[in-house]
Amino acid sequence: MYGRLQNPGEDPECYSLGDLVLCPEASAGEGLGEIAFQGGDQAPFALEGETLTQGVRQGELWFGLRVKGALPPGLSEIRLEELKARVTVGL
Repeated sequence: MYGRLQNPGEDPECYSLGDLVLCPEASAGEGLGEIAFQGGDQAPFALEGETLTQGVRQGELWFGLRVKGALPPGLSEIRLEELKARVTVGL
């Protein structure tokens, strides 16, 4: 997963297809983490990075996905539901 602080729909390097915006990897944003589907319909994951921190502070953040390999059979939608956040502050 990638995160960015600017709307990819307003990026001249990206291409809008309705609700979907395609960007070259160089414009995708900061890599925040990976989701690995292991044959199930759910996959827990963790995200981290400066863009994530800034986006939470600003109240605005765009997520993007890069798919590597084949999609799991039957996967037609990715939804983020019941999101929970844990904030760790180090001194």
